[in-house]
Amino acid sequence: MSSPSRVLVFGCALALMVGLSGCSAGVSAPTTATAVAASGESSAAGTAPVKALLVYQWTGPSGKDSVTLAASDGSAPRAMLPEGVTQGFHPDWSHDGSKVVFADQATGLWVMAPDGSGATRVHDCVNCDYPAWSPDGASILFTQYADGGGPPRASSLTVLDLKSGILRTVVEESSPRLADVPRWSPDGKQIVYGIDRFDASGAETGSAIAIVAASGGQPRVLTDYKDYAYYPDWSPDGATIVFDVETVQFASKKPDWADTWDLWTIAPGGSHAHRLTRVGRGVHLWQPSWAPVGTAIYATLDSPSGRQGVRVALDGAIGPGLTGATHVRLQPTG
Repeated sequence: MSSPSRVLVFGCALALMVGLSGCSAGVSAPTTATAVAASGESSAAGTAPVKALLVYQWTGPSGKDSVTLAASDGSAPRAMLPEGVTQGFHPDWSHDGSKVVFADQATGLWVMAPDGSGATRVHDCVNCDYPAWSPDGASILFTQYADGGGPPRASSLTVLDLKSGILRTVVEESSPRLADVPRWSPDGKQIVYGIDRFDASGAETGSAIAIVAASGGQPRVLTDYKDYAYYPDWSPDGATIVFDVETVQFASKKPDWADTWDLWTIAPGGSHAHRLTRVGRGVHLWQPSWAPVGTAIYATLDSPSGRQGVRVALDGAIGPGLTGATHVRLQPTG
């Protein structure tokens, strides 16, 4: 999680399974291609597969986070920081894959084409993050923090109407709880998100995932706070939610499993909780994101050998990935 309350240091290499130097924002870097996404994973059944792109967050040699795009096999990565942007966080695709939205916590929410052209600030805000484009393309959902403290004293899940610029608050929480990392349901009618819970010192005492109507109302908590569920994403068919347990790293009293972060799935009704992966001790698998057609999940893998953005099969098998990549999302192509 890289809200103002916690800033994680991301890997500085941009290559596939090898270390490369000389990578910089806006400059294509040489790379060795490794299969990251499977063919046809971004296209609906019955349509011709299109070579999709991966978008992810990457920290360059300067220490700045940038939005990076690469081919689905990881080749031809290009890190981009448009003019006027200080850093690029947590990118997300539009529903048709034609645009990318990302957050700059100093200047606001930005939208650009996959080649970096047409960069436009669509909302001027400070301490806003985790943008999520609505399924109909008309709105962007994001987290607005009340301040840049650690943790912030309050947060809200806010919807920006792109045509009118009107803002609408869906959920608001204040200390000792915070709402964060929201994602839309496939039909756009509901929102799943994470809730942090803190003690008086600001240490995490638990986290959970919850669902609320996109129009607002009473949230429904799906998991127990002691499970440290977080960073949810909804499957394209609406039947399953994937989540991680990353917030356990900030726990005031860590459980015995705190050094192993796996991915879990659960039904939107709160039943059928399932441990999807079984990584080794000292391995952290987090930031899950469904492929557009639901055939796999993309995630960040931290291990003693470094950080990678990886593809996770639905049987829990973890494939090779992009060194230094985090918050990986595959482009929808139809």
